[in-house]
Amino acid sequence: MIFVLTSITSCSQDVDKLVSEISDKNIVEYEHVGIGGWTGQNYLKFKELSQKANSNQLIQLLTHENPVVVCYASWALIEQEYEDLPKIFETLIKDGRIVETYSGCLLNKDKLSSEFYHRYWNLVNMKNAKDEVLFELDKIIIASENPNKSLLGRALENRMYDDDLKETIYTLGFKKDYIDAIFYLCNWHRSVYSDELQSFIINELKTTKFKGRNSSTYYKLLDELIKFNNKDLHDFIVDKYRSDLPNINEIENFVNLFERNNIF
Repeated sequence: MIFVLTSITSCSQDVDKLVSEISDKNIVEYEHVGIGGWTGQNYLKFKELSQKANSNQLIQLLTHENPVVVCYASWALIEQEYEDLPKIFETLIKDGRIVETYSGCLLNKDKLSSEFYHRYWNLVNMKNAKDEVLFELDKIIIASENPNKSLLGRALENRMYDDDLKETIYTLGFKKDYIDAIFYLCNWHRSVYSDELQSFIINELKTTKFKGRNSSTYYKLLDELIKFNNKDLHDFIVDKYRSDLPNINEIENFVNLFERNNIF
């Protein structure tokens, strides 16, 4: 009995020490950082934390004052295949805190919920995690009152959803102006919402100046509008393009789009 208690105490002390060291460095390092691709020191501590902390300890760490500790604790729960990862995701969405990250040569800032989601998303892409769980995470994003734009875009490109979420996605697109919801409806429900989608895209193009901005969104709006095969809109599309030229490096892509569809 004394040996067991000593082992438990020692393990707890090890976890506390790791948490303190992770907190002191105060950055979420990925496996490879810097020009040389060195292993991040905080990443090594995360791997050790995942091995030494049990799920109850990790759950408690989700309320830690340092968001880097929270991030790594949530990653560790993924590694341990914790049975209720969607609940962890909801907790992180409510938390809302941001962490500084270091991956490769890139320093960035990201929300805890986004770090958790993309950690799991990458595992699914590598066939090392269950798509059924990702599906639950995606539904949580879509059902959120004000979903994170990048997470919503990822969730909507992952799959087609049943009709029970169609109205929610409609609301996100037409009433809350989430452009990725509009692209989703174009992809899966174009004929159902044809008139509304064309009106929305036309208005978006009329009211937004894209020069020097996100050319990929500009291109996609024009592409989706062209797919309606409404020749009455060709003059509008050409006028918009000529008055609002994209980045010079993107012009060829736009010209190819128009030529493929016999607009130029």
